[in-house]
Parts: sequence; structure tokens; C-alpha cells
Amino acid sequence: MKKILNSILISFIFLCLAACKKESSSPKLATLITTDVYSFGTYVAYTGGEVLSDGGEVVSSKGVVWSTSPNPTIVLNTKTNDGSGVGSFGSELTGLNPNVTYYVRAYATNKGGIAYGNEVSFKTLGIGTTVAGGNDMGSAANQLKNPVGLFVDAAGAIFVADGGNNRIQKWAPGATTGTTVAGSLTGIPNVLTDPLSPRAVYVHTNGDIYVLDYARVLKYTANSSTPVTVAGKNTGQGSSASELREPRGMYIDANGTIYIADTGNNRIQKWTPGASVGITVAGTGNSGTSASEFRMPNDVYVAADGAIYIADTGNNRIQKWLAGATSGTTVIQDNDNNFYGPMGVYGDSSGNLYITLNGPPSVVRKWTASTNKLSVVAGYQSGNTADKFNNPKGIFPDSNGNWYIVDAGNNRVQKWRF
Repeated sequence: MKKILNSILISFIFLCLAACKKESSSPKLATLITTDVYSFGTYVAYTGGEVLSDGGEVVSSKGVVWSTSPNPTIVLNTKTNDGSGVGSFGSELTGLNPNVTYYVRAYATNKGGIAYGNEVSFKTLGIGTTVAGGNDMGSAANQLKNPVGLFVDAAGAIFVADGGNNRIQKWAPGATTGTTVAGSLTGIPNVLTDPLSPRAVYVHTNGDIYVLDYARVLKYTANSSTPVTVAGKNTGQGSSASELREPRGMYIDANGTIYIADTGNNRIQKWTPGASVGITVAGTGNSGTSASEFRMPNDVYVAADGAIYIADTGNNRIQKWLAGATSGTTVIQDNDNNFYGPMGVYGDSSGNLYITLNGPPSVVRKWTASTNKLSVVAGYQSGNTADKFNNPKGIFPDSNGNWYIVDAGNNRVQKWRF
């Protein structure tokens, strides 16, 4: 009997040891992480992952899987196969749709099964709608030629500084052609009545049109086709307080005060209503990289609190100047993330800024004031399709949250919803 009990005990111990060995030798899942989506456009995005441990078994496949719903798995067709083994890998997500939020997880497969990394999400960019021009370069009513700036009034009408045609074109909402409301009807301007090279436009609520020209600001009243020079001179360019040199950007506040990016003089000039000279409110007049200097400033925007924001194009930065300041503060300069060639700048009621960048790449970036973060909100690579720009310049919002961008290289104005 004792021998039988001993045999049973030995058998039991053997079975326990075998079970423990089997359990300890069961293959384990790999360990991995999903990297943030570091670049994306309207139809494509780039991410990846890193397999930190193979779990003691060979990782036979790895990649990412994505979906419009959280926690995607590899039963879906929307996945990549980016090799095998441990280590980092990159993934290209294709076939995406505009303005859609996607969820992404990295995966790794070994004998233990399928392991997933952390989930990340992103929203693809939208596409623009052409609301003016876009019919090749030309001077017909449905065409533009090297447009620069724009303004959108309360009724949704778009006014375009059609620089190459020496005119201001007005496009009513939904119109397929524009109407010349200031400037030359023939393409050959009259120096006294027509802008010679309009760069920016502003329309007052009373219908008066202000046009920034090559060395002056012309004001066209609602009942007259002959303008009045309200800043700068008709006689040419210069650097005195009463002159401008190749200005490219303009902002007019509720009081009628005109702020001008006096590009050729590397300064911002302020002209009060009726003044015969301007006051330098930013810059020294010298080209430079210090906090008090600019290099070819292209645009200016004045926030509700009076702060002045300048697209300091030659220095690839956005400068903020407070009233009475002798130097500015850099709020955006991020050359590590392709912040090149800021051309236009405008803000929203939350204090955020929207900047057009000549690049490369040609995009629109949003600077979120609360987080001090930059993000691309329109454009991806330079091009002429609805999701791309070629040298974007002026930018302006309407009262419905839409943004309008002058796509100069494509001779059109695009309407976007960010």
C-alpha cells in the first residue's frame, strides 16, 4: 500500500513539474509602442512604431493598423506590413479621406499572438474650394494674374488685389466671374486713378475701398472713381516719414488707422486718419535679425488688445510688438518644422494666429495661443490640386468661420474650413 501511495505521489509531482515547465515555456506577446503621427495631409499620413521586446519569440510581422473607430485590429484591411523583428519602423497610411479623425495602433505578431501598441489619433486636412480665379493666369473677368491680398465683407463678397492686372476684382458669393471695382479696365494703369501694383485691399462698412499700392494707399469712395492718396506719395518711393517703399501688407482698424508693412524700409508704419506722415511703430528701418529689426516684413495684423503681429518674412518668424515698444518678441520661429517664408498673418477672436507660408512646403499653419503650438491646417505639399497651394499669400476670415487664402502661384482664391 505504501509503495502505491509513493508511486501516486511521485506521479503527481512529475505532473506538476511538467505543467509548470509547460506554463513557463508558453510564448509571450511582444512589447511595442506606436509613434505619434508626425506628418499628414488630406489623403496620406506617416507614423510607425517600435518593437521593444519580442517576448522571447521571433516577431514575424509588424506594422500599423488604422480605422475611423477606436482600437483597430489587424482583421481590417487598413494596415501596413513593415517588416519583422525588433526595432523601430515607419509606416505610410494611404487612401485616407479629408477632414476625418483616424485611430492608429502599431502591431507585432509572434508565436504568442498579436500585440498592439498604444493608440494615437489624428484628423486629416480638408480641401479648398476655388471661389475666385483658378482659370489659368490671365486678365479676363474670370481670371487673376499674380493676386496678392484680399478682403471679405459682411455679405461674403471677396475683394482681390489682382496685382498683375493692376486692379481690384470683386467676386460676389457664388460668382464665376469678378467685377473690376478699382483700377485699370485695360491693364494699362493711369498713375492718378489706378493702382500700379495693388498688394492689399480693405473695404470699409460704408463701401470705401482702400488699396495698398507700390508706394501709397489709395482710397476709393463709394461715389467716385478717382481715388485720394491717404498714405505715402504719388511721386514715388522713399524712406522718409511721408513715404513708403514696396509695401506689401496692410491692416486698418475700427478707427480708420492704417498699419502698413513697409517692406522695402523694414518697418511698420502707422497712419492715423488725415495724417500726412506715418509713425514708425515697429522696426528701425534697417534690415537685421535683432529683436528690433526686420528683414522684408510682408504683412501686419493688429489684435483687439492693440498688439501688432508682423510676418517677418526674411527672418522666418512672427514678431509681436506692444504699443510703445522699442523691440519685438518672437512668438513663432520654428525652422526645425519648416516654418519658412511667412507671407500673410491674421488672427481670430481667441488670440490664435493663422500664417501662410511660401515654404517649402506651401501651407497654412495655425499658432494656438493657449498652448504655444503650431499645426498645419491647410496644404500639404506645393501643388495645384484642391488640397495644395503654390505660394499662398493673403489670408482673411469671414463671419462664418471660413478662411480665404490667396493661392498666388495658382492664380486663385481658395476657401477653407479649418
